[in-house]
This record gives sequence, C-alpha cells and structure tokens, in this order.
Amino acid sequence: FNTKCAIGFYTQDPDTDIYYRWAEIYATRTHPDELSRMIKEKLGRNFIQLAGQFSDKRIMVRDEETEVSTKEKFAFNGIYFQIAKDDRVPGWHRVKELLMPKPGGCVGFKVFNTCAEFIRVMPEMVYDSNNAEDMEHKNSECHIPDEFRYFAVMRKIASSSFSDAEVITNFNPVTGYISGGR
Repeated sequence: FNTKCAIGFYTQDPDTDIYYRWAEIYATRTHPDELSRMIKEKLGRNFIQLAGQFSDKRIMVRDEETEVSTKEKFAFNGIYFQIAKDDRVPGWHRVKELLMPKPGGCVGFKVFNTCAEFIRVMPEMVYDSNNAEDMEHKNSECHIPDEFRYFAVMRKIASSSFSDAEVITNFNPVTGYISGGR
C-alpha cells in the first residue's frame, strides 16, 4: 500500500513469437481491492481467461490489523498470484535474452506507447558498479524493472504450482491465457 506497485500486461504473437508489453498499472497507496478493479477493467472480458499472474514475495506480508496478506486480499477478488522467482542475476540475464535480436535481426520484444512509465524508467537502469551482473538500485524506481525481470524469468517456467483451489493446467505461462482462448 505505501510503496509503488507495478503491474505489466504481456502477450505473445503466436505467429511471430514476438512478446508485447501492451499495458501497465503503476500506482502508489492503492488498496488491493482497487488494484483488482483496475486489473479487471484493463483486461475487460479477457479477465476470465487469465492465468499465470506472478508477483514479488512481498505480497505475502500480512496486514497488522487484519492478519490478511495482500495475496489473500487479491484472492478475495478472484486474482491468484504465484510468487515469481527472485534470483536477481539470472533474472537480469533473462531480461537481456528477451531484449536481444532474434535470428535474422528481428526484435523479440515490443512495448506499446500505452506503457509510458516503462518507457520512462527502463532506460535509467544501469549496471551495479560493484556487480556488473546486477542492476543498480540507488533510485526508488525499481518496481517496473523488477516486475519486468519477473516476467522475463517466469515466461520460461511452466507453472504447475497454483493453489489446490485454483488448479489450472492448460494455460500458456507466457501469455497467461488459458489454451484455446485469446
């Protein structure tokens, strides 16, 4: 609630294998109920086909007053997050891999102009002077780069670890959509 929250929306063109970041939510001091509403509004009718939502492990922190975690608050609204792998250095390697040209020189990742915060923040990310394999975190604008890193890592991992209440096996972990739906 008190920190910034970055949510990226990604898809992949099945014909070209190009990944797209087509939308984002970048908010501060926004309750999970409001973020849930914003996510559902952004996805519209496609929300019912969504699977494969990934989050930072901080979503597990429990509210001191209610003893309910942020993850549970989202679940009350029908949004079920899986905790993303947080291996920073391998994660940044996956980001570099995603941004590298594909064979033949074609791009493999494109960003829509609706992602103004991504476009603003990502060029500011620089290597850590103490560890060239990691990114520097001197500024507070790490939320979007970290969210992008989670996507870059998790797009490669076939997920089978949803909660027992929400077992979904026929979804594309890259796009998050249930197979057969677009």
